[in-house]
Amino acid sequence: MAAPKSSINLLTAEIRPQGKWDKIYAWTANTAKYIIIITEIVVLGAIAFRFVVDGRIAALDREIEIQKGIMSARSSDEAQLKKLVTSLTSIKAMEESNYSLSRFYEQIQALIPASVTVQTVSVDISSCVIAGQVSNYESLLLLENNLKQSEFLENVTMSANQSAGGAINFTASFNLKFQTE
Repeated sequence: MAAPKSSINLLTAEIRPQGKWDKIYAWTANTAKYIIIITEIVVLGAIAFRFVVDGRIAALDREIEIQKGIMSARSSDEAQLKKLVTSLTSIKAMEESNYSLSRFYEQIQALIPASVTVQTVSVDISSCVIAGQVSNYESLLLLENNLKQSEFLENVTMSANQSAGGAINFTASFNLKFQTE
C-alpha cells in the first residue's frame, strides 16, 4: 500500500488583525494600480488625440494658404468682371434713356473754367477722366466745385500734384448719371 501524500503549507493565515499600513498596502496593491493604469491610458489617449488634431490643423492651414493663392490669382479676373458688369449696366441705362456719349462732351466742356488747361478728356460708358494743368489752386477748386455740383455727374474724385514749373497737374474722374426721360 502506498503511503498517503502529505503536503506542507508554508503560508500561514495571519491571525492578527490588519493595521492601517497593511490596509493601505493592500489597497495600493489591488485598487490603486488599476486607477493608475486607467489614468495612464487616458493621458496616452489625450496625447494621441492632440497629435491627430494638430495634424488636421496643419492640413487646414495648408489648404487655407492654397485657397489664398487661388483667390489672389483670381482677383484680377474679378476686377475685370466687375468692370464689365458696370459697363453693361451703363449700356443698358443708355439704351433705356436714349442717350449718346457725344451729348456729354459739350456738357463737360461747359463745366471747365477758361483758366484750366485740359490735356485729355475721356468719356467712356462706365467712367470719365479729365487730365490737365492749372496755374493756381483757386482754378482747381472752381473746376472741382463745377464737377461736383453738376446734375449729370456722380462719384467725382480729384487728384493733383505740383509740378516743378509751378503748374498743378490734376486728374478728375467721375461717372455719368443716365436719367430716363
